Amino acid sequence: MLNLQLTRKGILFYSTLQVQQKIEQSNDSLLIQKYQTWKAQCATLAQYLQMSLEEKASQQITPAVEAELLANTNFLEKELSLASKDFKLNFAQESMQWQDLQALLAANEALVDIVRIEYTVPNTTQTNQIYATLLLTANQSLPQLITLNTEGTLDTRYYTYYLNKINNQNSDDYSYGQFWSKIQAKLPPSISQ
Repeated sequence: MLNLQLTRKGILFYSTLQVQQKIEQSNDSLLIQKYQTWKAQCATLAQYLQMSLEEKASQQITPAVEAELLANTNFLEKELSLASKDFKLNFAQESMQWQDLQALLAANEALVDIVRIEYTVPNTTQTNQIYATLLLTANQSLPQLITLNTEGTLDTRYYTYYLNKINNQNSDDYSYGQFWSKIQAKLPPSISQ
């Protein structure tokens, strides 16, 4: 799971900058337009992923709308891969493995990656999400998976509570328990806090 996350993040970080420069320098206006459209659609998809179901409903973003945007984005990505060897080559880069990152960690450091996992509740059409943390230290044999929330409330109730505390500039001892306490409990004493 951590290797998949690293691959995805590596592709987004590394490829986007290099490919964007090469496509813009190509002077191919159609290719540039397709790339800009693809980039905008990717950003919209990312926004959709961050929205709660209530936000999507209020903005009339149905699963069909999301699926259509995803299909269009994938189609554009295929066209870009065919039209630009740089786009294709950069998306086929060798992926980084979690062991590569582990080798970079000092004994008092940890890598923490929070992952949002959306799933369909069995025998229904209802979707829910959980948050999990992938925790890696220099001395672990494997990354550790920590489930943060199984109720699907980090995006709704706890997030709203957290925002209210920030907006009203109130102290907040409660949110730490919802978002970070399980992670801290799994960190070895050698990790600087």
